[in-house]
Amino acid sequence: MLIELREIGKSIANTMRPLAGNNFALWVAAILNKYFEQQNIPLRALTSGKVRNTLAKKFIHKVGRRGVRDYKPDIDIVLVRIDLDNKPVAIISTKTTLAERIMQTITWSRYLKIPIMLVTTWETFESGTNRERVQELDGVYVCNTKVKEYGNIKRFSKIADDLKKFTR
Repeated sequence: MLIELREIGKSIANTMRPLAGNNFALWVAAILNKYFEQQNIPLRALTSGKVRNTLAKKFIHKVGRRGVRDYKPDIDIVLVRIDLDNKPVAIISTKTTLAERIMQTITWSRYLKIPIMLVTTWETFESGTNRERVQELDGVYVCNTKVKEYGNIKRFSKIADDLKKFTR
């Protein structure tokens, strides 16, 4: 009976995790869009739609030394300039937990020729490999007041001011 209960628990956790991640991306985009609107900043955070889908498709097939590869970038939010016909200016990856998946975002930052930032919930980046690895990204914003700011690792409350650079 314990084994069955454990399997049910795993199944529920695996079902809920993507829902939490999708909702987190929607919340981040909504917060940013409200700020952009209130401050008259010509940026918009998109979680779906033509611009996001076009950008994702642009990177799906790449020809390399090993032939054609099928890549699927981790695009949760596309930041666009609304005064420049929705020109994509950055990608924001959102993660509720990092685990080994932090390398997905870092790898995409190496392939894509657009700034990539990360917003995460719990990680404090006190020490360790991830603390150094994420320095490759264009910004890391943490929704945890206990975060140890270091390099480009900052509290989420600082993201809005950092995003203003895309309006220059």
